[in-house]
Amino acid sequence: MPSYTDDAVGNEAHPSLAYGRIAQNRRNSVLIAVVLVTALAPFVLGVSYLLTTRLIRIAGSQTGYLSKLVRVDEEALRMPDQSAAEPLEWRQADLDRHRAALAQSRQADWSLIIKLMPCSSAPSWPLWVFCFGEPTRTPPPACWLN
Repeated sequence: MPSYTDDAVGNEAHPSLAYGRIAQNRRNSVLIAVVLVTALAPFVLGVSYLLTTRLIRIAGSQTGYLSKLVRVDEEALRMPDQSAAEPLEWRQADLDRHRAALAQSRQADWSLIIKLMPCSSAPSWPLWVFCFGEPTRTPPPACWLN
């Protein structure tokens, strides 16, 4: 019959810590973190992309204006009756020039979107810090310890 002193000290047959359970909890925590990041990443990327494109349009990108010019030029070339004052060659050259400018503007917009997306996803950092702690483990400044 075991005595109370054997249980207080710890018995070799029954360890006081269940290491298998600790490892299982650690695996579950990692799995939850991976699932959470996987679930939130498309949402954060989508919102940051939409916010960035809206900011670029508000800031005055010329892509919308140039695409309107290209549409107008294409419609004018499709019209069967052309006036003598505006020959087709001039309109075609104007269309080619507008298409080149539109392609350049779209490329510049895309480059700016890629550069600004991390900044527009910054509002998601408080959620990240709340769920996973601080991104870097730095000691507090000395003034906080006083």
